[in-house]
Amino acid sequence: MPQSLEEYVGKDNPVRAYDFFVETLDFRQLRIDINPDKVGNSNYWLMI
Repeated sequence: MPQSLEEYVGKDNPVRAYDFFVETLDFRQLRIDINPDKVGNSNYWLMI
């Protein structure tokens, strides 16, 4: 298994468009709290 996404997904792979889109989202404005210190697949918690 590759050590990182960069090794697994080629630079010309269409999935990079999704990655770019997600990186541009403002999760706070969407009221989604993401904990960057949590390891693994994080849940999305709404901040109400």
